[in-house]
Amino acid sequence: MVEVKSGNDIVPIKIIQPGWGSSGYYPKDVLERDGSKVFTKGVKMFWNHQTVSEEYERPEGDLDNLAGEFISDARYEENGIAGEGLYADAKIFDKYKDVVKDLAPHIGVSIRASGIAEEGEVNGERGMVIEELLNARSVDFVTVPGAGGKVIEMFESIGRKPNIKENAMEEKLKEVQDKNVEIAAELLAKDELLKAANEKIDQFNEAVLLKEAADFVNAELAEVEMPDLTKERLAAKLSAKPMLKEGALDKEGWKVVIAEAVKDELDYLSKIVGTGKIVGMGESDAGEEVPSYADSMTKLYEAQGKSKEEARKLAEIGE
Repeated sequence: MVEVKSGNDIVPIKIIQPGWGSSGYYPKDVLERDGSKVFTKGVKMFWNHQTVSEEYERPEGDLDNLAGEFISDARYEENGIAGEGLYADAKIFDKYKDVVKDLAPHIGVSIRASGIAEEGEVNGERGMVIEELLNARSVDFVTVPGAGGKVIEMFESIGRKPNIKENAMEEKLKEVQDKNVEIAAELLAKDELLKAANEKIDQFNEAVLLKEAADFVNAELAEVEMPDLTKERLAAKLSAKPMLKEGALDKEGWKVVIAEAVKDELDYLSKIVGTGKIVGMGESDAGEEVPSYADSMTKLYEAQGKSKEEARKLAEIGE
């Protein structure tokens, strides 16, 4: 909105209002927060937006088209002269004073600014929702007024191409990227701590399982009559490879394995000393004559090179 006061070259300008523009949706709180910081005293006003070729050839704007300049920072007015929105006062230069006054009812202004936006939906309409205004390059007189802009470079004129020399957005993106790197490093450190904690838990669970396995084997071997050293060796061998089922001891299945291991061990002993006896590990042949444990151990020690007297004493100690 442009209003020229008679006999005065100071023009109150309605820069932009909350709502949808051709570039996106401008929330009221964003305009209130960023408007006075972005649209400041000294912002230039040109006669028409630059064309794409003019943008590349003379990004600072054509001096011949310089029509005015803000003489105040922007301010948000809920009850402004042309309704709610962002306003500023501008001085119109002599060359354009009369033409602006003459065309004021028929023209408007449109911003050339940069900012940040995310796609979203407001009032049932989808598009870019402006989250932050970063800077303003100019507020220009145009035939069709606009309401805002879009990410990287916001132009209210349809079909305009962003200015590739604008670096404000790049700086903002760099800031976001640096923050993302920092967050990623923190997450990685936490992940390493979690892995270390899980390893400790796994080690603890393994120790508990091995202890449970050892207790189970020792209980199963408690009633078996065989040399203590042999029993300890067999217990260590069996405990090191527990039988599991769904992460827990398969006690029923392991009993069978332990019984077979005991039988194999006693069969081996019987070949050396001529005897072997299992107590509590299943049925035995009641009719078979079995030498005593002491006699069996005496023969075992004799086979190892001990004298008969030494073998008998060692067998009695171990009985």
